[in-house]
Amino acid sequence: MGRFLSVFDFDDTLAVSHGYIEVKKPDGTVKRYTSEEYVHYSPVSGDALHFSHLNDLHNPRLVTRVWGEFVSDVSHPDRDVVILTSRPRGASSSIRKLLHHMGVPVHMVEVMAIESGRPQDKARRIEEKILTGKYKQVRFIDDNHRNVEAVRELLDAHEIVSASVHLPHSELTVENLSEVCGEHFPSDEWAECVFLVP
Repeated sequence: MGRFLSVFDFDDTLAVSHGYIEVKKPDGTVKRYTSEEYVHYSPVSGDALHFSHLNDLHNPRLVTRVWGEFVSDVSHPDRDVVILTSRPRGASSSIRKLLHHMGVPVHMVEVMAIESGRPQDKARRIEEKILTGKYKQVRFIDDNHRNVEAVRELLDAHEIVSASVHLPHSELTVENLSEVCGEHFPSDEWAECVFLVP
């Protein structure tokens, strides 16, 4: 039947950490966004993004419910687990140190730091995995609904069986859930939407 691929975003999905993304505007002004604020950032032509302030984890705190799902997936023998983060490549070692500190077998988790906030870039990395032919099911968990939508379109195009979504409690509105999950409107702060391909 093929293996199961679990893909987790890092910031505000698995953990919360102080840090910011710097956006240099065409007029030279610089704006800083936390990862939570960045979810609502809309790119403007000419914006230059800098993720270097996210190489290190500052005061990381786990999102316990999602962390529990992550640890469960890592221990599952027929699942491959990936952390797919917008952080710069240099953040991979910091994330691995956190995993080691928390007792997670680091060799069982692939950390992909892609230094990009573009949803299509996350979808492309997942597509690279799908094209290996190893996976028939994919679970993707992210706090950014734009990332979720890009991956959902990808999974639909490849006729992948299911996808899951994590949205923070502050975004659990009927509008967001109807956009992402169709008919499903979970009231819990853990929103899981399963898309079945006929």
